[in-house]
Amino acid sequence: MPLLPLVARAGASHELQRKTRRLNTLLGEADNGELLPLSSGQQRLWFLEQFHPASSAYTVSRLLRVQGPLRHQALRSAVDGLVARHEMLRTRYATVGGRPVQLLPRRSPRHVHHLAHRTAACSGEALGQVREAAGRVFDVSRGPLFEAVLTEVAAEDAFLLLRMHHSITDAWSSDLLVRDLLLLYELHAHGHCDALPETTAYRDFIAWEEVHAASSSVRDGLDYWRGALAAPRGTPALLGERQSESDAADTVRLTLPPATVRNLSAFCRRTRTTSFMVLLAVFLTMLRRHTTEHDLVVGTPVANRRSSAFHETVGYFSNTLALRTDLPDPVGFPEVLSRVRDTVVEALTHDDVPLADVVRAVNPERGPGGDPLSRVAFSLQPHREDIPRLTALDVRPMVLETGTTAYDLVLDLAETGDSVLADFVYRTGLLRREEVRRMAAEFVSLLEDNVPPV
Repeated sequence: MPLLPLVARAGASHELQRKTRRLNTLLGEADNGELLPLSSGQQRLWFLEQFHPASSAYTVSRLLRVQGPLRHQALRSAVDGLVARHEMLRTRYATVGGRPVQLLPRRSPRHVHHLAHRTAACSGEALGQVREAAGRVFDVSRGPLFEAVLTEVAAEDAFLLLRMHHSITDAWSSDLLVRDLLLLYELHAHGHCDALPETTAYRDFIAWEEVHAASSSVRDGLDYWRGALAAPRGTPALLGERQSESDAADTVRLTLPPATVRNLSAFCRRTRTTSFMVLLAVFLTMLRRHTTEHDLVVGTPVANRRSSAFHETVGYFSNTLALRTDLPDPVGFPEVLSRVRDTVVEALTHDDVPLADVVRAVNPERGPGGDPLSRVAFSLQPHREDIPRLTALDVRPMVLETGTTAYDLVLDLAETGDSVLADFVYRTGLLRREEVRRMAAEFVSLLEDNVPPV
């Protein structure tokens, strides 16, 4: 239903009616689309986009190596089917009366193509093209905010990049997109139509969130976060008080071997903790050596899919928790772990309060970066399910460094079978590679010293 009659009945201003009439015109051109509000997380990323419109720090990319006889029309149909299946892949943003809204067409406009096709002389050239494409900035007002880029090296060797704005996806959603794309490709390659089960729409989450925002759970959660993050509070000022406005980043990567991971699992059973708690405690112990602060706040993402109805929905659900731990000198690792365990348990009890609401309640001093509560982040990604196997193609996920970050330092840990991949992502304008290498080495040393073999 067009928005204009509703606005008129509500006695809206002439200016708002004029803007709404313009948007309805745009939506009419976009196949009878709709105007939708933004979720709390989308609003926060839209706000950050206004301050950093030239940044690609909020671009999410997934890269696949595809080998075998690729059927191009089947891939194009699969991409089109993916966009038709998940409405957030069709959205873009505008403002009405100074407030952001989503312009969501029921189908992609005819002039919008979601699959780009390139060729390269060798794998090195192809990866260079992939990194260039992954680093391009989205125009959130024009869209599209999703694109697939196929770069072919040879007749049966290609790289497939899926890139999207973070406001329409998260880690969980990107896994869903890879899975659904491959399933749709397999269907079209064998002459079948799109036959995947229907999913709950993201708009239903937006409606659910609006109702949940008035619940006692959120009210109690806000009281908790006001107390947990009350001043005085420090954010880790790494290696002094240097700051950098640039989001340019690099990565130091290492792997925790199977023996270390086995020791970690056994230690967690003995201490009734989790791998997340222990690895965060080690990370904070390492951080404490490189900052003048002892009252540390580290951001960590949570899935925020409280209802199973949203487990198959693509969109931005992820919430960020600000975990605060006080580590005065001297304090031993058992005490650090005890404090981290208490902090994590309490924070997860109140993880349904959106970060934007916490920020408004706490009202911290804002500095560079996207998270005003912390300049450092930590995450542990559980082992991802294997992607679907295709009949005629060998498809393998590849790690892609984006070259940007919204934090000074991020430790991204990912379980990969019997080992753990650790990425130390850092601002190149703030930290030097040799400094981060020392931090990574200290992290491993602290882990091995405090989590001894069985």
